[in-house]
Amino acid sequence: MRTRPSPSSPGAAAQPAEGSPERRPKERPAARAPRPPVSRRRFMALLASASAASLAAPARPLIAAAGAATATRRLPPAPAPTPRVAAEIEKQKKYVADTLKVLRDFSLPPGSPMAFEFQPMRAKRGK
Repeated sequence: MRTRPSPSSPGAAAQPAEGSPERRPKERPAARAPRPPVSRRRFMALLASASAASLAAPARPLIAAAGAATATRRLPPAPAPTPRVAAEIEKQKKYVADTLKVLRDFSLPPGSPMAFEFQPMRAKRGK
């Protein structure tokens, strides 16, 4: 059983007087409006973003150094295509334009059956 030290004992701390400010109960701060609980989805999104940020933090100096290195070293502009390559590109553009024109101009007769019908499938349940 422990005994309380008397005020005259050497290990006793001085206690404030009854009406002193130290003796008054502490006032509670104004109550905040209660927050709605965080959804599990929101919590997981916050957790994922915090994890990604913490993983990326050590790489920031490396990214900055790599950015500085590539900023000083410019790549030369791509060479202009040769006349044969330019002619081939124009020929292929013309073929694509002609094919699209044929497809767009083709009209289906009214009431023709659809080529396909989208039907969503039910998800398979795991066992």
